[in-house]
Amino acid sequence: MEKLSNKRIFTPIAIGVILILAILVGGFTLWQYQEIEKEGFDQGEMIIPEKKKVCSPDNQEYCDKSCETDDDCAFSCYLNCYNKHQEVIFPEPPWPTCGLFSCQCLDGKCEVLDESANWKTYREEIDIEKYLHEDCLLKEEMSLTKIEGVSLMMVESGYFSVSAEEVLSFAIQQLQTKSVSEIEICEVHWIAAPYGGFLIDGKGSFNEGTKHYSTFRIGVTDSSKNNAVKEFTFIARGEDNEDNVIWYPESFHYFFFSEKDKEDFEDLSSRFK
Repeated sequence: MEKLSNKRIFTPIAIGVILILAILVGGFTLWQYQEIEKEGFDQGEMIIPEKKKVCSPDNQEYCDKSCETDDDCAFSCYLNCYNKHQEVIFPEPPWPTCGLFSCQCLDGKCEVLDESANWKTYREEIDIEKYLHEDCLLKEEMSLTKIEGVSLMMVESGYFSVSAEEVLSFAIQQLQTKSVSEIEICEVHWIAAPYGGFLIDGKGSFNEGTKHYSTFRIGVTDSSKNNAVKEFTFIARGEDNEDNVIWYPESFHYFFFSEKDKEDFEDLSSRFK
């Protein structure tokens, strides 16, 4: 009877001890878990690299547009004028179509150059004939109707406010300012969009650093409103010493309005000997 009584006394004590131990072990385990989690979180914060501040279309606040001379500036459809000496991340092609504008360093900042100014200086007399390839349709007749995409009805209705002579004179002198030599204009197209204007394709000699280009395309707007026309694109194609095709500029959407147009441009030198 006494043994049974002792057993009843020890059983509650044992249960109490077990509960206390369980609480202590559980509390320690919880504390240890929280410390490990905190430590892991702190380490995670330490290894996350800081976002690199590189100029891109999505992060234009990181783009440097400061300059000392015009040569510091370049143009992009995404960024307009910016300092070309910085690292820039452009999206993968295809790139948007836009005009290629010249930039100037104005008050220490790269700005788009208004090339429409002083349009009269481009209207001076120029011997256009000597810049036309012998197979160019405009060689037969200096008329807008000889330009692909232009109809007689458009000309007679007064759609254009520039003549073929004005377009070619402006294009030739723009090419000369870019130091393009041996100019031979081969083909001229008119396009309605995204700019109403003329695309003048030809052969010539154009150097940028150690790179040489032999064919070019220059775009000229089709309006002389306010006594001015503008250049809206300039590209050039060539080959390097290993016969690989190179383009100028390198990071720019090349202005072609169809796949056939691109093929025709790339085949220009073989079509116009």
